[in-house]
Amino acid sequence: MRNHIREPFFIVLIVAVVLSALSFMPSSFTVLGITTRPINMFADVEVKEKPKPVKLIAVKPVVKPPPVDFKDKDSLSYKKGYWPIEEYSVSKQDNLAVFYSALMNAKKKKVHLAYFGDSMIEGDIVTQDLRAMLQKRFGGKGVGFVPIINFVPGFRQSIHQTFSDNWTPYTVIVNYQSSIPYGLNGEVFVPAINTDGTNASWASFQGVPQMAGLDSFHVVKLYYSNPNNAEANVSIRKDGVTSTLPLAKGGGLKIITLNNGKAIRSIQMSFAASNKLYVFGASFEDSTGVYVDDLDMRGSSGQQLSLLDNSITPQFQNDLNIKCTVLQYGINVVHTGTIDYTYYSKGFVNTIKSLKSKLPGCGILINSVSDRAAKKMDAYQTMPEIPAFVAVQQNMARQTNTAFWNLFQAMGADSSMINMVNSSQQLANKDYTHFKPAGGTYIASYFYYSMLYAYEKYEWDQTHNKNARS
Repeated sequence: MRNHIREPFFIVLIVAVVLSALSFMPSSFTVLGITTRPINMFADVEVKEKPKPVKLIAVKPVVKPPPVDFKDKDSLSYKKGYWPIEEYSVSKQDNLAVFYSALMNAKKKKVHLAYFGDSMIEGDIVTQDLRAMLQKRFGGKGVGFVPIINFVPGFRQSIHQTFSDNWTPYTVIVNYQSSIPYGLNGEVFVPAINTDGTNASWASFQGVPQMAGLDSFHVVKLYYSNPNNAEANVSIRKDGVTSTLPLAKGGGLKIITLNNGKAIRSIQMSFAASNKLYVFGASFEDSTGVYVDDLDMRGSSGQQLSLLDNSITPQFQNDLNIKCTVLQYGINVVHTGTIDYTYYSKGFVNTIKSLKSKLPGCGILINSVSDRAAKKMDAYQTMPEIPAFVAVQQNMARQTNTAFWNLFQAMGADSSMINMVNSSQQLANKDYTHFKPAGGTYIASYFYYSMLYAYEKYEWDQTHNKNARS
């Protein structure tokens, strides 16, 4: 019998030699807009200097002066948690001004804010409260865009959602395939192939009476793509009444209105298709008001947004009327001992450039990473790498002429996450990283008042200082 003992040894030896060689060579590279981290086989045995806290690039935020004679209506700049939004656009009419202009007309025409993020907003945490505050001020009924299925069923409280277990999901993080069209949130779901309705994949949605404006659905739209030209239809049951609608063939974004005007409390969608059908999700809204789309991807660094479909994403923007994009990332990037995030900055700047081409004329706002604590000896302390990363995010906004909001400072900076965990209201989880729903309410409030202050400056400028504007 042949002895194979040496073969595994030589395989391990070859791998070790290759990794060792890469450790001494530039091994960070960019593929499909995502920049990898450099390889270093000796990272755990190298003698490293203890990371030191790094100060922010700007001690004071860089903000444009208020318009002449401007005074905020409700002392917004003195609200708890207020921290000014820093706008780095080169013109008064660029970036977030587009969103503020749409807000001024929200009672006549709907407008969406696409809030992209990682697990910090999973389950509509933060975004559900921001939505409620904006809708109270500017109008609107509904949660906006919702993926057809939810990876954490039961966790989201702003809409009740159930679904069958025979969907096949694809995301830009897990099981990514370049040939598949991905939706606004970087996800797409394929129902089971069937022609007679048996074993059909389905999704059901119900309103939430406990939340203002979310107890019923007024306008419901389904978003899908059918590049395989499948014979397909969707069976709709609205408040117990059933009907069947055909689904159009062809690629690109397909939109079908399932309800328009008359309020319903529940809707179920069942799909029959002879070939692969790509279903993205549904929007729950009205014809006017403001909507915040919770677009969370657990584990994302944000760079995966560069993989969003080049044709479908602008079509989503046109139908939803997206005028603002918020980018809430960083928790999955900050690591103990790392204060140089050049590799990430390079990749994320490219991501923002990609988003600008896919969401033309849309304001972009980078929200900084929140505070995060780690155990040192017998006590928790704010990770010293957090301020360094906040500075990187601020600089990325400068480089891309977008806007920046310092969540880390707004929530209280150093030790603020520890204070939230230890609060009698239980505002954050004991992982010292994620907010609980009650904590999300506080964070949403801080963001809302900061944005409202910037909006009211814009509104004042538009209505009082027309002659002074260039």
